[in-house]
Amino acid sequence: SFAYGAFALFKKHLLPHLQPPTSTAYEEDRDALNAQFDAAEALLKEIQAESAAVRKAVEEQKEVIDKTTANVEAVVSEMREAEHKTRDEMREIRDEVNNIREMLPKVLQFILHSKMSLTSESR
Repeated sequence: SFAYGAFALFKKHLLPHLQPPTSTAYEEDRDALNAQFDAAEALLKEIQAESAAVRKAVEEQKEVIDKTTANVEAVVSEMREAEHKTRDEMREIRDEVNNIREMLPKVLQFILHSKMSLTSESR
C-alpha cells in the first residue's frame, strides 16, 4: 500500500518531467528559434543598410571638406603670392625714392652750378 502510494505519486508528479518532450514541443521550439533568427537577420540587414548609408554620407562630407580645404589652400596661396608681389613692389618703390633722394641734391647742385656759370658768362 505504501509502495503503491509512492508509485502513484511518482507516476503523477515526477514521471511527466522525466519523459522526453513530444515532437510538437521540438517543432515549436524550432519554429520559435527560426523566428528569432529571422528577426535577428532582418535587424542585421537593417543595420548593414544604415551603416552603408552613414558610410556614404561620411564619404560625401569628406569630399566636400576636401574640396573646401583645397579651395582655402588655393586662396591662401594666392594671398601669399599677392603679399610677396606687393612687398616686392614696395621695395622697388622705396629703392626708387631713395635713388631720387640721393640724386636730388646732385641735380640741384648741377642746376645751381649751371645757372651760376650762365649768369657769370652773361655779365
